[in-house]
Amino acid sequence: MPTVDQLLPAAFTELHGECLALVLSRIVDYYGARLVSLAVFGSYARRQPRFDSDLDLLIVLRSGTGSRLSQRAQEFVTNVDQPCDGDLIEGARGVDA
Repeated sequence: MPTVDQLLPAAFTELHGECLALVLSRIVDYYGARLVSLAVFGSYARRQPRFDSDLDLLIVLRSGTGSRLSQRAQEFVTNVDQPCDGDLIEGARGVDA
């Protein structure tokens, strides 16, 4: 997997880079041994993201959860996405302080 520095064009802000690093590290930390593969695709993988680009991810987990796609999506939002939002808000406050 490319490093965060390889994924971000120089024009992006430091906070944007921190956001990407945080999301990727949260995925690795949260899923742990269940994580088989993590791929970034789309404009980030092509190294052509714009400020309004979304982050396209493919997360492959070991089977055995038995949960539906909607449950796995909610698990991601609750345990990866929302904590990142809180950390980023706190980080942004630190920038202004």
